[in-house]
Amino acid sequence: PAFEMRWVGNDAWALRNGSNKRNMKNASGPNEAIGGFAFGPGIYHTQDHFLDTGRNIGGNSEWFALVDGERKEMKENGRNVTKLCTTNVNMAAKYVGNVKRYVAKHAEIVSISPTDMGGYCECDICRAEDETPASNDELGPYRKMSRRMLRFYNRVADGVRAESAYANTALAVGAYERYVAPPRDPNEGLRDNMDVILSRFKPSCYAHTINDAGCAANGKFRAIMKEWTNHNAAGFFMYEYYWKQLWLGLPWPATGVIASD
Repeated sequence: PAFEMRWVGNDAWALRNGSNKRNMKNASGPNEAIGGFAFGPGIYHTQDHFLDTGRNIGGNSEWFALVDGERKEMKENGRNVTKLCTTNVNMAAKYVGNVKRYVAKHAEIVSISPTDMGGYCECDICRAEDETPASNDELGPYRKMSRRMLRFYNRVADGVRAESAYANTALAVGAYERYVAPPRDPNEGLRDNMDVILSRFKPSCYAHTINDAGCAANGKFRAIMKEWTNHNAAGFFMYEYYWKQLWLGLPWPATGVIASD
């Protein structure tokens, strides 16, 4: 197959259809895919695996994002959506330590990304890491918080790799919605050996293929992909929305689009 890493679905169905992500069970029992790649702890929104703000943040409320003048745990529809103050040095040190503990036991490629929804930190230090919007930047809405997220990812990478046992740790970092495009500044690049998990949420169009020259939304997405290659992205994991809310519970004959993509 054209893709070195293939992960569509889970377990028996995925194995029968050529996926090669490890730790998937086949129909007869807990047999793992032979060879393949180890990726974890999930494809996206992995923050709680490394710093669960509801359990192991202790009394360090300053690690929470500052939102509307308060630092507190936030939930939406029962889910934890609390963000972190990504410039807090002590929080980052704890996060790094937990990533190393995970690497020692589990994955070869570690996925790092914040929780879902909004609620990003509004403290002066975090906001200072955001780029000033440019009026002529059509991708501006998609990089409002890209620089702060990229810098946080790099701080985690530096902290993890500073110890020789973890020097070659491969990281996959999230790019989504308001931070799906890279910073405008070409000098703001990822560290080496870091893939980008590129979420096709916004901008995106699933009625047309990614390479449809007449589709404005997908044209923006192609521009975002190209920009990331100029910011030292080692490769891409594509987080698609062929299913989920874009289907709206109705049949959608998108197999031709999927095959072309």
